[in-house]
Amino acid sequence: MASTKNTLNNAIEKVISGAEQLYVGIIAMEDALPAVQRGLDALDRAVAIVEKQQELGMASAYDVEKLHYQRSQLQSQMESLKFQIASNKVTLEGMCGMELSGSVKLGALPMPTQAELDAVSYDKMLNTAMGRNVDVANAEISYNTKSSGANKNALSGAKETFAAKFKVVCMTVPEDSRLVTAAQETVDFQQRTFDIAAKKYELGMLSHEEYLSAKSDLDSARDDLKTAQRNLFSAYRAYVNATQYGLV
Repeated sequence: MASTKNTLNNAIEKVISGAEQLYVGIIAMEDALPAVQRGLDALDRAVAIVEKQQELGMASAYDVEKLHYQRSQLQSQMESLKFQIASNKVTLEGMCGMELSGSVKLGALPMPTQAELDAVSYDKMLNTAMGRNVDVANAEISYNTKSSGANKNALSGAKETFAAKFKVVCMTVPEDSRLVTAAQETVDFQQRTFDIAAKKYELGMLSHEEYLSAKSDLDSARDDLKTAQRNLFSAYRAYVNATQYGLV
């Protein structure tokens, strides 16, 4: 009876965790939209240039056709991404008992504070987290019911498996935190670089393409920072789910 209750509670906790992971996945796809749009804008500029070159006999019809094809492919990727976002939102809305519109607006992810990150500890939280793991709990029930060698080995195996997975969870948090710091430093550097490029462009000392290249580098750095932040959020939530629910 206790084993059945543990399994049921674990299933509920996994549904909650799954909804959280789906939320993060949707935000990741929404964050990817601007990069795809920038790609489309860049191809539009390239098409205009090559069409002008074709008029001057400096480019072939195939060159123009190739760029149009690349743009149509990227536009198709954009539409597919939008569909995936909408369909995943419908799934999330269903999990949350909301109207199935596929248009729910998602808020920004609440990033863990430095104090929360500093509190992550394998040694201090292993026993607490392990005590909430369904596989360990069910193995203990089986062993307490019948203390056979097989049940003892099963219990030891469940504990060792959980400990190894929880160790990785705890190791991932500081690593992802380091990557966020590195990504932020890159954004700061690219921002300074862009500010200089923008000033030079304003003074006529830089071409439009060079200006756009500096802007693209800054946008890419910002995209990388968002990715690093999402990864850190997910890593910390994995730690929370492990310590609160025994999920690994």
